[in-house]
Amino acid sequence: MDGTIYLGDKLFSGTLPLLRRIREKNGRAVFLTNNSSASPRDYIDKLKKLGIPAADGDVFTSGDAAAFALLRRFGAPPKVYLLGTPPLAAQLAEYGIRTVNESGETPDCVLLGFDKTLTYARLETACRYLAAGLPYFATHPDLTCPVEDGFIPDAGAIARLIEAATGRVPVVFGKPESTMAEAAIQKYGFAREEAAMVGDRLSTDILFANNAGMAAILVLSGETDLAAYRAQSAARADFIYPSVAELCAAL
Repeated sequence: MDGTIYLGDKLFSGTLPLLRRIREKNGRAVFLTNNSSASPRDYIDKLKKLGIPAADGDVFTSGDAAAFALLRRFGAPPKVYLLGTPPLAAQLAEYGIRTVNESGETPDCVLLGFDKTLTYARLETACRYLAAGLPYFATHPDLTCPVEDGFIPDAGAIARLIEAATGRVPVVFGKPESTMAEAAIQKYGFAREEAAMVGDRLSTDILFANNAGMAAILVLSGETDLAAYRAQSAARADFIYPSVAELCAAL
């Protein structure tokens, strides 16, 4: 969302017209984000403050994708040792997935999210579990998270730290993995061939669309410029626009 429909607390001028156009064409906009540090409700509140008429269910995060994948993998809600924020723990609990950081119970797996509350003690405990062979997952692979004055380390950066210490690499659920698409398709009931992903990041948004079999629409209002797109070949956009304003005009 950040870099695509807004930047920080600034709503892009084409966002509301685009959302109206989608509704006029009997479509639906779902807001996907890899940022698992906040809950869908937190994002809905932010969208509303920016003037976007978002309702419950309109936001789908990598935390939702993780819950979907864990339930499918384990067959029942697993006990999780979480490197994640309290909102992510609460989000997992809505799916019946319990975190055991405080209880002392042996977890079924370790889950890494974007944890701005991370402590060395929790990092040490997670590494001990991973050294013992517990399954290891991450909500998303992003190395950095953009903020108004630059960036801060994201889940992918912590995953590399853990890899250096333990040799373990997590199974990732969020963009660009198709797991997130499968989870969203199950929740919203749309067909891949009827969906399009609009985003500004090649390594997550556009590659996600490629992996999921969806149309990929790149906007140049965030992380990627045209030179960066042309300099790589891993992610391929079906359409490229300067911003969502030009995308809206093309619909």
